[in-house]
Amino acid sequence: MSTQSKAQIEKILERASKFKYQGLYWYIEAKLPSNIYSAAAYPGRYIPVIRVGPDIAESRGLAIWLLMMIQSIAAPTLEFSIALTSEDLIAKLKKWWVWGDPLCFDAVCYVCGQVVRTHYTIAIDGFMCSDCAMSYEKGSYDDITGEMSLLRYREWRICRD
Repeated sequence: MSTQSKAQIEKILERASKFKYQGLYWYIEAKLPSNIYSAAAYPGRYIPVIRVGPDIAESRGLAIWLLMMIQSIAAPTLEFSIALTSEDLIAKLKKWWVWGDPLCFDAVCYVCGQVVRTHYTIAIDGFMCSDCAMSYEKGSYDDITGEMSLLRYREWRICRD
């Protein structure tokens, strides 16, 4: 599935341990339907990378978490895997960023219209500011529809009860 097998990844990590993993990054690799491999981008065309730190298990865990997040929003026909790259290779790319470094978005709350600066958006039905989300979580009266509304965070949807 990946251009790097698990054995190859382990060899790369073993060699890089001598240099304390300096300049080594995890990234998410996408296998496109035409059997072409490409770095997965999120958000938009920005390619997120994760530094391989002194704790390999922790940085690999973050890479797997990022992989699962990208899988959840991508087309189901795409296949994804984690892979390693060097700082030299990613420096040639124009649009990349270290996952965890702030990359800000302006999100508009679909309930009250407030514009919120955020570092992430995982919104299926629309973004909701924290004030609106808290009032929905408690089960408040909805001025727009005149109904009692509850927010279920697992589904990220407004549920009318």
